Amino acid sequence: ASMRKAMLPAHIPPNSLCLEITESSLLADPKSVVETLNQLKSLGIDIAIDDFGTGYASLSYLQDLPLDVLKIDGYFIKMMDHSSSEIVKTIISLGHKLGLSVTAELVETLSQYRALRKLGCDTVQGYLLSKPVPIVDAQNLLNAEVIVSR
Repeated sequence: ASMRKAMLPAHIPPNSLCLEITESSLLADPKSVVETLNQLKSLGIDIAIDDFGTGYASLSYLQDLPLDVLKIDGYFIKMMDHSSSEIVKTIISLGHKLGLSVTAELVETLSQYRALRKLGCDTVQGYLLSKPVPIVDAQNLLNAEVIVSR
């Protein structure tokens, strides 16, 4: 209830929010974290697990948490340039089998983007699309049509 009250003055619809948590944030008090995330999920907020694959959390959390999005850590995206993409392919497959959308982080090159599309990754984020921008410029970026050649 307090979360809903906090969002009302800002006129933020809960279904427009996505809370990103890291695997390491689960370690302190897993039971409490799951309770809190379930409360947030009941408000309509999407939950993403960020930097997947680099923390120390158990894979069982992927089934226990009310997740919507699995975000592949950029380390694995950079590895694709120098070695096999099997780990990324496996993470994408795992995410999809659990009914999650999969986002690749730190996508910097067109070749990474093309490889991720071929592997079935749902969305990407990174310098290929934009470097971080001030909030004033963010609206222009959101309004722009971004076309990336496949």
